[in-house]
Amino acid sequence: NVTVCEDTEIDLLDRVENPSSFTLSFHATQQEAIDNESPFSSTTLTPGVGTTTYHVRSTEASSGEDCFSVASFTVTVVSEPTVSTSNLTVCEDTEIDLLDRVENPSGFTLSFHATEQEAIDNESPFSSTTLTPIVGTTTYHVRSTEAASGEACFSVTSFEVTVRPNPSVTLEDITNCEGESLTFSPDFQSGANGVQSFQWQNNTSGIFQDLAGETSSNLFIPNANLASSGRQYRILVAEELNGLSCFAEDQATLTVNEAAISDAGEDQTICSTKDIELNATTNGTGSWSGGDGSFDDANSPNTIYRPAQDEIGQTVTLTWTTDDPDANGPCAAVSDQLSITILKVDCGSFPWDGE
Repeated sequence: NVTVCEDTEIDLLDRVENPSSFTLSFHATQQEAIDNESPFSSTTLTPGVGTTTYHVRSTEASSGEDCFSVASFTVTVVSEPTVSTSNLTVCEDTEIDLLDRVENPSGFTLSFHATEQEAIDNESPFSSTTLTPIVGTTTYHVRSTEAASGEACFSVTSFEVTVRPNPSVTLEDITNCEGESLTFSPDFQSGANGVQSFQWQNNTSGIFQDLAGETSSNLFIPNANLASSGRQYRILVAEELNGLSCFAEDQATLTVNEAAISDAGEDQTICSTKDIELNATTNGTGSWSGGDGSFDDANSPNTIYRPAQDEIGQTVTLTWTTDDPDANGPCAAVSDQLSITILKVDCGSFPWDGE
C-alpha cells in the first residue's frame, strides 16, 4: 500500500514484486481480475483524492490462462496541505507567535523556516514559534505537511512580518531654585514619521497619574516650591501610522533647592559715637560689605559696625549678602541693603537714644 499527495503520477508496477516468468495485469475489481476482463491499458495513472483499491492478476506465462493468482493493494491520495497566511506589522520589541499568522487545517503539521529552500527540504526548522523580530521586514516560510503522508505531501508558503521602530524620548532631571519657573523639554526622536501625541504625568503618591491638559511636547512648571522637590514627572509618547501606535516613555526627577534669604534689617539713624548693631535675617552663610568703617565680624549676620571718622554726618549704605544655601547652584546669592544715617551729635551731649 502507498500514500501519495494529490496530483502525483504513480506506476502500479512499482507496487508489485513480479517474478520474471509471470504476466501482470491490473483491474478495477477483484472479479474483473479473476475473469481477466477490462485490464488497464496503462500502468501509469494519477489517482484522485481518497483511497482506491487496485487488483493485480499474475499469470504463469507457460500455462496460458489456467494458472493465475489475484492480489490487491491500496493507494491513498491526500489533498495538498495548503494553508492561508497573513502579513503582520508590529512595534519594536513585540513578541509574536508565528502560528497566529497561519490558518491550519486539522491533520497538517507545520514547521517554520528562514528560507524557502530550507522549508522545501524540511531543514533547520525553528525550535519555537514565539520570537521577537528585529526592526525591518522579515519573510518567514511555513511548511505544511499532511500527517498521513509522512514527508511526501507538503506545501510551502510565506508571509512577512514588518517591525516598526519605536519612537524614543529622553527626559533629563532638573534642579531648580525655589520660586523660579522651569520647563521640561524632552529630546524626542520619531520612529516611523507618524503622528505623535503626548501625555505628561507626575508621581506624588507612588503612582503616576495624568496631568490634566498637559498634552504638549514640553511641560511648563511655574514658581516651583520646596514641596515639589523630589517629584517625578513622566512623558508618554505615542506615534500612530496606518492604525498602529508605537510608544515610548521616560521620566525625570525635579529637585527644588532652597532660595537664599537676605534681610539686612531696618534703616537706622544714630549719633556719632554709638556703635551700630547689625542684625540681618539669613538662611545660610554670608557677609557684610560697604562703608569705610569696620565690622567686628563681617561674616556674621549679627555683628557691630564701627563707622569711620569721615562717615560722621553722612549716610552709610551697608549690604548683607546671603550665599547660595547649598553652594552648588542653581540658586544665586541674594543681597539686601540698609542705610545708616550718622548724625554729627555726640551721644553723651544730651539724652538721646537714636529714636
